[in-house]
Amino acid sequence: DAFVGPLVARMGAQLVLPRPVRLIPDIKHLSAGAQAWIRRMASDRTVRALAALLAIGLALRFFILRGIWLDEATSIHQATMPFGAMIKDLRNTDVHPPLYFSVLWATDRLFGDGALAMRIPSILAGCVAIPVAYVTGRDLWDRRTGLVAAAMASVAPILVWYSQEIRMYSMFMLFALLALWGQARALRTNRVSDWAIYVLASAALVWTEYFAVFQVIAQQAVFVGVAWRRHGERARRFAVLGVATFVILALVAPLVPFAWHQFMVNQNAGKGFGAPSQVGLAGVQSISVYTVLANLAWAVVGYHSATVMAAVVALWPVGILLALFLLGRRMTENTVAVLGSALVPAVLLLGVGMAKRNLFDVRYMSGVVVALLLLTARLITGGTRDRRFQVAACAMVIAILSLSLGDEQVNGSNPRLYDFAGALHAVLAQARPGDLLMYDPGDLGLVVSYYAPRVHSTTVPAPVSERATPGSEVFVLASPNLMNGSQPSQLGQLLSRLSGTDRAIGTIHRANVTVWVFRVPAPSSAAAPASAVAPSSGGRP
Repeated sequence: DAFVGPLVARMGAQLVLPRPVRLIPDIKHLSAGAQAWIRRMASDRTVRALAALLAIGLALRFFILRGIWLDEATSIHQATMPFGAMIKDLRNTDVHPPLYFSVLWATDRLFGDGALAMRIPSILAGCVAIPVAYVTGRDLWDRRTGLVAAAMASVAPILVWYSQEIRMYSMFMLFALLALWGQARALRTNRVSDWAIYVLASAALVWTEYFAVFQVIAQQAVFVGVAWRRHGERARRFAVLGVATFVILALVAPLVPFAWHQFMVNQNAGKGFGAPSQVGLAGVQSISVYTVLANLAWAVVGYHSATVMAAVVALWPVGILLALFLLGRRMTENTVAVLGSALVPAVLLLGVGMAKRNLFDVRYMSGVVVALLLLTARLITGGTRDRRFQVAACAMVIAILSLSLGDEQVNGSNPRLYDFAGALHAVLAQARPGDLLMYDPGDLGLVVSYYAPRVHSTTVPAPVSERATPGSEVFVLASPNLMNGSQPSQLGQLLSRLSGTDRAIGTIHRANVTVWVFRVPAPSSAAAPASAVAPSSGGRP
C-alpha cells in the first residue's frame, strides 16, 4: 500500500489519495455465499491466469517511455477547456466524435492535466480489453482460444501503444471487442441482454470514431447472413435485428448534425476530413500494395523502422497462405464473422483512402486490429488438436509480439515515435531570458506550450518583431515527418538565413525531432538584417 502512492507520484500523475489504499480487500464482512464465491474464483486456474495477464498488461501500459506528441497535446488542450467551449472547439476545428473527449474532460477535473493522469482513460481501456478478449475468444470458439487472445492482448504492440496515447483509439479497440463479444453471444442465444451488449458497443464505437461505422456495417451484414441461413428462425431473427438496428440508429442520430457540421467546416477550409500527413509512411502520397501491407503489419506487430517494415511486408505471401490453410481447416460461422469484421472495414477504408491518402491508416480501423488478434488466437488453437504444438505456437507468437513491443517503444527509427519532451527539456536546460524558440509545423505550439510554457516561442516563419535580441540564442525545433506542402522549403529558407547571419552553435537530435541552435550577434558584431526571418504567413504563435 505504501508503494503505490510514491510510484504514481514519481510517474507524473496528479492524483490525490485521501487515505491509504487497500490493494487486497477484506472479505470477512461479506456473506458466506459471497466469501465462497470469491474463494472459488481465487482458486480457479483461468481466473488466476487472467489476473496474471492483467497485471502484465497493466505494468506494460504504465511503463511509458515517450512524451506527448502533437495529437496528444491537442487532446489535452481541448480537455482543459470548459465543457461547452470544448464541444464548440470540436465542432469547429476537429474531425472526431465527442465521447472520448468528454471522458478526458472528466479525467482532467478529477486528476489534473499531467501526462500520466490524462492517459488514464486509454490505460484503463487497454487493460479492460484483456479480459474482454478472453470472453470474446471463449464465446466465439472455446476457453483455450480465449486465453491465447488475452495473452496476446496483454503484450500486442499496437494495443499497448494506443493504451499509452492520449487519443481515442484504445477505447475504439475496447468497444470493437465488446461489439464482437455481443455479436457472438447474440448469434448463439438471441437473448435481449446479449443484443444489448452488441447495440450499446456499436453505438459507442461510432461515438468514439466515425470510421467505426464500417465495423458496424460488417457486423450487420453477418447478422443478415446468419438470419437468412437459419430458415426455421428467419422471421424472428430478422425482427430482432430490425429492432437492434433501429436502436443503434436512434443512439447515433444525435451525432449526425455534429458530424455534418465538422465535415462542412473542414470542407469550407479546403481540408475535408483531414489527418496529419506523412505519419509513418513519409513521402508515400498514394495507395499502393506496400501501403496496404504496411498497415496490416502495423496492426499485428506495431510500428517499426522502414527497414524492419520492408522485411516484414516481404513475408506477406507466406503469412496469408499459412493463415488460409489453418483457418480453412476449421472455418466456422464465428470465424467467418470475425474475418468479415477484419476485411470489410479495411476494404471500405481503402476506398476512402483512394480519394484521400492520409485517411487509410491503421488508427482509423482499430477494430481490424482486435479482429486480427482474435483470428490469430484461433489460428493457434484451431490449426491442430496437438496441445504441445498449441503451447509452442502460442509461446512463439507471444515472444515475437514482446520483441516487437520492445523495439516499438525504444527504437528511435520508429517513424511514429516523437521525442518532443526530450528535445524541449534540452532547450529548457540551455535557454535564458531573451532567447527565442521557433517551431515547425505551427501545430506544435500546443506541445511547446505544454513542455516549455515560459520560453518565448513563435512559429516558422515568424514576424520580424519576434526576432531574438542581440546576444541571445535562437532555437529552431522541427519534425520533418509532420510537414507537408511548403513547410520544408520555409524551414530550409529560415535555416539558411540564420546560418548566414547568426553563429550556429549546435544541434539537438531526438527521435524524429531536431533542434538547431543559433546565437544572434552582439551589438558590436555585424547586425543581422531585418529580413533574417521570413515575414509571417499567418501561423499561430
